[in-house]
Amino acid sequence: MGTRESGFTLIEVVVVSAVAMITIGLAAPALTGAMQHYQFNTDVQQLAATIRNARYKAVSSNATMRVRLNCPSQGQMRVVQVTGTVPTPTDSGLPK
Repeated sequence: MGTRESGFTLIEVVVVSAVAMITIGLAAPALTGAMQHYQFNTDVQQLAATIRNARYKAVSSNATMRVRLNCPSQGQMRVVQVTGTVPTPTDSGLPK
């Protein structure tokens, strides 16, 4: 009787590799889109938290606060207290 060795043939390995590459190729765009969606949601939540923080600071210090975007650099935010006068709609020439 002949003994049969265990293992995979070259054809089996190539077929499984091809199927795996096709599956990964189809899943990659979906993962990229999901990661961009997750990053967008994270950025929106961070902006909302910064705005809430500015509101809490304004209420607790009884001062006007602003959220400055891209300050001090691109993609960053800062809450600053407004000093001096704040233009009203009539001061800037805009209708009320």
